Amino acid sequence: MNRFGFQLLLLLSATIAGGVPLQAAVANRTLPAYFTPGTPFTVTIPITPDATTLVQAVEEHSPTNWPVTAISHGGAFDSVNQIVKWGPFLDATPRTLTYTITPPVS
Repeated sequence: MNRFGFQLLLLLSATIAGGVPLQAAVANRTLPAYFTPGTPFTVTIPITPDATTLVQAVEEHSPTNWPVTAISHGGAFDSVNQIVKWGPFLDATPRTLTYTITPPVS
């Protein structure tokens, strides 16, 4: 969890030779250094899975009462649990996932 209250969960499935499961990916969320209450900003999550990845899914927990919009790549927002969800993607394609979030005024 970072200073804004975001938490990233990267779920990947991969298999190496011999059927041994492997989970490997790089995901570095990008946030602004500062935010202004009431002013939306874009959260960017570049995902670079291992070449052996078979399935990808990503979940991002957002701060409570911060509206989420404009979710890329067919993602969805679970408003009950404050989770932005993407996937499953049935490949090892790198993606840059994004969404817009608005910090509350009060």
